[in-house]
Amino acid sequence: MIGKILPRQIAAAFRTNVFDSKKGRVYASFIESMKEHHQLRLQSLDRKLKEVDEFRKANITNSTIKIIHHLSHRVLSRNSRFVQVGSSVNGLSCDNSDIDLVFFPTDAARRNSFMKDFFGNGDFKTSFMTVMSRIVTRELNNIGVPVESSVALHHLRVGLYKYFHECFVKSSQ
Repeated sequence: MIGKILPRQIAAAFRTNVFDSKKGRVYASFIESMKEHHQLRLQSLDRKLKEVDEFRKANITNSTIKIIHHLSHRVLSRNSRFVQVGSSVNGLSCDNSDIDLVFFPTDAARRNSFMKDFFGNGDFKTSFMTVMSRIVTRELNNIGVPVESSVALHHLRVGLYKYFHECFVKSSQ
């Protein structure tokens, strides 16, 4: 009985509090009243949040570019490069984001040969991904980016390397 009466009593009390029959208007919700009373402060905080977020994105992007640049010179030949994918490219990264890389041969003939071997020979694919992962992890540590772990995702359409590290911005500056 109480289970049926109590919700009705609460709803009735809520209706009398929400509607002011004398003034014929609905009281603003708590959120709306806060927005109304603190509009300037909230606008200021929104601006500051946007500025900080833009600064964060710029720093993370710049530090990622520096890391990839150093890494490419230490690991790759002139005929190949790393292509960034994932959060480090789309702007959704944060201080502890990972770096997702795809190995990409730039010469068309070599790329075709590599892709044929990569997708046609499972042992080559696994071996290449394992060796490349070890080399990149070693070189990241050598340039001062402490790697917590690395994962070679070789079962995808494109081989993907994920490198996790402690503090993205601090470690790359």
